[in-house]
Amino acid sequence: MTTLPPRRQIVLKLFEHAANNALPAPTDRDIANELGIQSGGSANKYVRELVAMGLISIENVLQNRRVVTIVGTGRSTVMPRPKREN
Repeated sequence: MTTLPPRRQIVLKLFEHAANNALPAPTDRDIANELGIQSGGSANKYVRELVAMGLISIENVLQNRRVVTIVGTGRSTVMPRPKREN
């Protein structure tokens, strides 16, 4: 397997951590914060690249909510809980 560039490695590790610990997938905003960038759109670009490389697959279950599967392990993140309205 080819070595991933640093930012893509970070994004993959975030998804792997969530999948290995039965957590929801990080949002694009979470990923942007972790990468130290302001744009969720830029973070989403890295996510799409990981999909294109066949390293992860994504099931969009609801608007802004996704379940990510790590192709190499078959482990998946969990469905995020809906936000409670007060």
